[in-house]
Parts: sequence; structure tokens; C-alpha cells
Amino acid sequence: AYDLAIPALAELRKRGHNVRWYVIGEGAEEENLRTLIRQNGVEDSFILLGTTPNPYPFIAGCDIYSQASRFEGWCIALAESLVLARPVLASRCAGNEEQVTDGKTGVLIDLSTENIVNGMEKLITSPGLRAEFTRNLSGVALDFRKDLEMLYELTDQ
Repeated sequence: AYDLAIPALAELRKRGHNVRWYVIGEGAEEENLRTLIRQNGVEDSFILLGTTPNPYPFIAGCDIYSQASRFEGWCIALAESLVLARPVLASRCAGNEEQVTDGKTGVLIDLSTENIVNGMEKLITSPGLRAEFTRNLSGVALDFRKDLEMLYELTDQ
């Protein structure tokens, strides 16, 4: 939902928050996003990085990881951010809700520009909350055994 994130970033900047939003990857909407970035005046702060062979330094170096999407399955990028113990702002949808514990490892929001702004502002202005989320995530190992057992049971393997 970059179409919502871009104006959200513009509003955060208007409110005085020195925020930069980085996007890793490419897609068919790149030109539309560049236009929206220009229209919102955030060329210096909403940065489309394109593909990168190693996204982990970017994820590990961020203060907040955002997964504001309309729908998600099991999101690998979100899982990577959790493994790297980054506080998360994510929209409420099936995959995100499976991976993020609201109030413990991140903030879940109903998807809208206003909610992205409010959720981000909550995390930006609450370093203690971000630190708590990071502590909660530190040392957590992902364990897919239950998922595999369920898959095997469903497929009679």
C-alpha cells in the first residue's frame, strides 16, 4: 500500500518528524510511485532502492519496519525483520496478524493513511516502546515444526 504510505510520510514530515522511508525491490508500479512521491514532495525521504543483493543491512539498520499491505500471505520480508528484532508497524491482514503480536512485537493497524501516520508517530515518539519490542524479539527463534506437521497431516504424508 505504497499509495497510502507516501502521503503518510508527507504528513509525518509536516509534523516535524525527520523520517526516511526506504523501499527495497522493483515492480510494475515504480513510475506511478515516483509520480506520487513527487506530488507529495517527499523525493528526499521516500527512497526507492530497487533490488539489492543483500537487504539485511538495511533491515537491521532501520528503526521501524513497515508492512502496510492490503493482503499478505506469510511474508518473508516481515519474518526477516522480526528475526532481526526490528519493531514493526503492519496492517491487519491474515499474514501480518499471524506474524506480529500487537503491542508485543509491533503495532497492527487498520489500513489507512491516517492509521499509518498515527501508528508510525506512536513508534517514532516512543523509543521505550521500540526498545521493548526489540527486547521481546531478541533471541526468538522461528520454529516451523508445527507448520510442517500440519502440512504433512493435511497432505497425508
